[in-house]
Amino acid sequence: MKTIKFAAVIFVSLTCVALVWAAETDELREQAREMQREARKLAERGHEKEAEAFERRAAEMLEEAERREDQRPDRRDGMIRQLRERLAGLRLEERKLEEAGGNDERLRDVRREAEMIERKFREIMRDRNAEHEHHEG
Repeated sequence: MKTIKFAAVIFVSLTCVALVWAAETDELREQAREMQREARKLAERGHEKEAEAFERRAAEMLEEAERREDQRPDRRDGMIRQLRERLAGLRLEERKLEEAGGNDERLRDVRREAEMIERKFREIMRDRNAEHEHHEG
């Protein structure tokens, strides 16, 4: 009995340390699933209190994984920022070309590139919004 309690304490302690160091939510979720499996084994052997402690800890880990998932910056943020900056630069260049007159070929190229960036931006935002709605619904 003391051995099982000692093993449970060690396992929970190691899991706590792993929680602090876990870089990815997937890893944290996997650790929680492992704790749930261990809790079932303990319950099957009649160690209800230890099993309940493992289940509580697994639930806490899953909640932490959710918090981390919610706080993780969107991988598209950098791309969105770059597209906005490039689009602003193109619009400025377009304005200068219009004011200066001439160089119609460059003006067409600038407008074409700006349109492509706007399409890409809308596509990214549509995907982002769809993903956000999927997580909420």
